[in-house]
Amino acid sequence: MSFWDEQKNRSDRLRKRYGSKFIVPFFWTFASNYSEAKYCKNLLRKDKKLFKFWLFLIFVSALAIVPVDINTARSEAWTLVVVANRVCFALFCLLCYSRVNRIYRFKEFQRLFTIWSILLFASLLVGQIGCKPDYILTVVYDIGLILLFFLSIFIPAIIQACIGIAYVICVFILVLGFKQVDGFTTYTILFAYTCIIFISLVLSGRMHLYQRHQYRMAEELKARANRLQKFAYRDALTGVYNRRAFTEHFEKYQRAAIRAEVDSKGVYVVLADLDYFKRINDNFGHGVGDLVLVGVAKLINSMIRPMDGFYRFGGEEFIIVFPEVKSLDARMSVERIVSALNEQEYGVAGLGVVTCSFGMAKLHSSDHPELPLSKADKALYQAKENGRNQLVVSVD
Repeated sequence: MSFWDEQKNRSDRLRKRYGSKFIVPFFWTFASNYSEAKYCKNLLRKDKKLFKFWLFLIFVSALAIVPVDINTARSEAWTLVVVANRVCFALFCLLCYSRVNRIYRFKEFQRLFTIWSILLFASLLVGQIGCKPDYILTVVYDIGLILLFFLSIFIPAIIQACIGIAYVICVFILVLGFKQVDGFTTYTILFAYTCIIFISLVLSGRMHLYQRHQYRMAEELKARANRLQKFAYRDALTGVYNRRAFTEHFEKYQRAAIRAEVDSKGVYVVLADLDYFKRINDNFGHGVGDLVLVGVAKLINSMIRPMDGFYRFGGEEFIIVFPEVKSLDARMSVERIVSALNEQEYGVAGLGVVTCSFGMAKLHSSDHPELPLSKADKALYQAKENGRNQLVVSVD
């Protein structure tokens, strides 16, 4: 389901709950709680850096306007209150700045930002009350911070709306009750706040939507890339890794060979080939041959360690890689696979037991991909010559 479909379904559910005419412009979130949590976690590092920059910026601006507060305070008593208000909020910004680095969960980050936002607007209200009744230039500073607050999108849009609208209502009451300005100026101030809150709400909603849309597009591209990589490195029939994946992983096995030398262990490459597989295709058809390949791959994959590598080399041939094991342990693992294959049934009448021959060679850190395969192939040929259904180890 696309992001747009999620938003439409969410809006439909809300309309059914509250009535067909109910419109929710601020719920720009994913319908899935898991998608929303994953999105927020993905943005945490970037949001923390941006919030720290804002804290520094507002800290500097709060201290910079202290001289203005001193000159515009309504009385000497209010001068002390307004200056203390600015300085205390600046110190709180420093406290938040140091706290941000120790936040690792997005919910905790949202909680801190919400508290900071409420205290920010409370500080602005104190500044509005403490300045001279006819001084209105603080409106410019307020409007700038309101716009900055709504463009942050650190917290859900509905919480932003509640905080922003509550502050504007408080400013309306303050302007109408405490400011001594003419009617035209009063209406101009109220109109300015109304416009900025409306514009901010629209921009905030668009930003929330845009950010989530970009995130969803990036996640869809990443998922497609993973699927393409899976198709490129997985065998379509058996689901195990293919030869290209073995070449891609070979450098990892070279590093494992270096580590294994310290513990007197090694990395061993085993080449497996189903015995008389052509007869199965000729006598029972390719459908049964595919069934056998899938069954053999499933059995071998279930009998090796999670750290071992298993690949379909091509046709009826498979590669098993045992990293960081002793030679005896690798041999015993293959012997157990040989025994299990001799007991494997495929549910096809007349098919009987399908055996497999194995050739094993040690991989050295200086080898290229073809060298251990060549040694294992020679050992596999020897196993075929010796009567099949067995393991032969190459002698370095």
